Amino acid sequence: MPLAYKPRWYGATITIPADPGPLCPAGKGSEASFNIVNVPFIVRRISHAIVGTNGLGATPIDNAVQDGNYTIRWRTDQRVYDNEPIAANAGYGSESDLVDSPSPVELAPQTSVVIQVTNGIDRAAGLKVQVVFAGVEPISAGG
Repeated sequence: MPLAYKPRWYGATITIPADPGPLCPAGKGSEASFNIVNVPFIVRRISHAIVGTNGLGATPIDNAVQDGNYTIRWRTDQRVYDNEPIAANAGYGSESDLVDSPSPVELAPQTSVVIQVTNGIDRAAGLKVQVVFAGVEPISAGG
């Protein structure tokens, strides 16, 4: 009997706080994680966006720009999936901040996924980035 699949999303919001002063310096990073449930998950796309202010501008509009000056790494209990950090897209908004996998990546049930975001430039405040993994998981014929 062929497998049926349904859409599935996993994600995390990574906060890189400002240093004891108001500055969030270039090179500072932070990480967050999530766990795959008890069925395999096939990753097809990773999206990312700054949540809230970018800490760069003097006006609310300046602070809302998806500046893309951060990098993303991700790994599981078994593997690191990047040869080089994923560079965020500069200035184009969340619609283009999608990374399609050249081939689907299957993650085993109960795998821990760790996402690390590193700030690329000095910011006047901390940085919060949401990273979402989109894909599918198998379902039973009746489910």
